[in-house]
Amino acid sequence: MKIERGSVVSLDYDILLDSGEQVDSSALNGPLRLRVGQWRVLPGLGEKLIGLHLGDERLIRLNPAEAFGDWDPDAVLTLRQSRAVGDVPVQDGATLRVETRDGASAVCRAYVLTENRLALDFNHPLAGQPVTLFVRVKAVADPPVPSGGSRRIGRGRQDGPSAAGGVDAIRQVTERRIDTA
Repeated sequence: MKIERGSVVSLDYDILLDSGEQVDSSALNGPLRLRVGQWRVLPGLGEKLIGLHLGDERLIRLNPAEAFGDWDPDAVLTLRQSRAVGDVPVQDGATLRVETRDGASAVCRAYVLTENRLALDFNHPLAGQPVTLFVRVKAVADPPVPSGGSRRIGRGRQDGPSAAGGVDAIRQVTERRIDTA
């Protein structure tokens, strides 16, 4: 069966950086399942799968915009360290999960700028980097007949807020509370 827009596809995969470092794999996290044309985690992947068949293997190169996005300086929030609530000082390079008062959460990396200043980077850790995927098509299902409903298909990763307003939503935080107001 041939992959087309809307097909539900299951893939074995390896994700590699230009350095050759493997950063993700189906051997570690299980097969990747997505609906072609509707999956936003690696937005350029779906189009490059179209035309492949069950059992096909390919090396697929994704530029940063097709992969985890370009690095966005607007997705970095700088604040006084005293605004971070908690007894444990934030370590340079630590990964934090923050939650807004409305319950939305995001993952960021914290960097100590000075003794009293932190930078919280909400960019995906691989933002700005091209990646190469080795994929093997394990299963292909026909696109469903439209029924008016939709359901989300993907791996459910927490990628943090988008550059378009997501950082603003993190300005008032309740867990590992960071209050910048």
